[in-house]
Amino acid sequence: MKIYQGFPYENEVYDYYPNYTEKVFKPWNEIISEFKYKASQPYCNILVPTTETTKYSYLMQRLVLNNQNMLLMGETGVGKSVITNDFLMNLDPEKFVYVSLNFSS
Repeated sequence: MKIYQGFPYENEVYDYYPNYTEKVFKPWNEIISEFKYKASQPYCNILVPTTETTKYSYLMQRLVLNNQNMLLMGETGVGKSVITNDFLMNLDPEKFVYVSLNFSS
């Protein structure tokens, strides 16, 4: 377990998100949304909220909504496409339009 100089928590800095309203760092698991199963949704599009999916969604929201670019990288099958599609589908359709293109090696 690492303790960063000046960081007042026991875990690593990556285990917390900045809560701007309270001006403190809080654990990611406090903002994980509840999982709601939809039988009509295809299995490959199911996104179970975890600390990792919450981190990526949070970062996408902060960057994209502030006109910043973002590139997600990772191993095959970790959920990059599902997380991104879930984020894009939940954007305000009055402000955003997206097109999904699939590429495969």
